[in-house]
Amino acid sequence: MNADHIIDVIEQFADGEAVSPDALVTALATVEGREHLRGLLQLRALVAATAAVGARDAAASTPARWPAAFRVAAAAVLTIAASAGGYVAGAGTFGTATRTASLETAERVQDAPAPTTVIKLDATTGWHDQIGGF
Repeated sequence: MNADHIIDVIEQFADGEAVSPDALVTALATVEGREHLRGLLQLRALVAATAAVGARDAAASTPARWPAAFRVAAAAVLTIAASAGGYVAGAGTFGTATRTASLETAERVQDAPAPTTVIKLDATTGWHDQIGGF
């Protein structure tokens, strides 16, 4: 039995998979097989202990829950307060900002550039003025 097969048999056994008893005895008869099984068991014990500590810490740090009605009421109060604050803040500055922006825009407006091509539309070029659509 080669080293890779020994490790595979030990890992299958540790994972609870079906293993041939003869293959397991052969794998455990080697020092490498026994050391690999010992390492797997130590690793599982370490992972289990860490998971238990993490679960305990998570349960201890979970804050107490507020009743649903209180949370809804608090959300409503915060929404109303934020809306009122936004209205008050905007009411004082919106008119001034609009006037300033329109003055700046009016100052920046320039005359249209001279046309590079002039298209003449008249009855001789195929254009007809029609009222009422197509």
